Amino acid sequence: MLKMSVESNNYQRKDIEFREHAIQMALSAPKSIADTAKRLGIKATTLYGWVRIHKKTLSSSNKQHQTADVYAENALLKKQIARLQEERDILKKAATYFAKALG
Repeated sequence: MLKMSVESNNYQRKDIEFREHAIQMALSAPKSIADTAKRLGIKATTLYGWVRIHKKTLSSSNKQHQTADVYAENALLKKQIARLQEERDILKKAATYFAKALG
């Protein structure tokens, strides 16, 4: 029973590795996805599906990364605004003080 489980995990790992390799070949090969699928011995529709899912997943992770970047930039800009407002208030007080001193 344990041997069957180990073999099953081994096949799953190899299947995932094969799928990832096939996707990379399809995306980087100068030939069409259909030609790549034929060369790998799988159906073209299968490889098209794998590539579509890969691109969708990649797009989703890029959006999440961009969202995190926007939040980080927003926090930085809020800090800069607070600092600039503080500097502005100090300059207003200084201008008032010197206007009274001169006038």
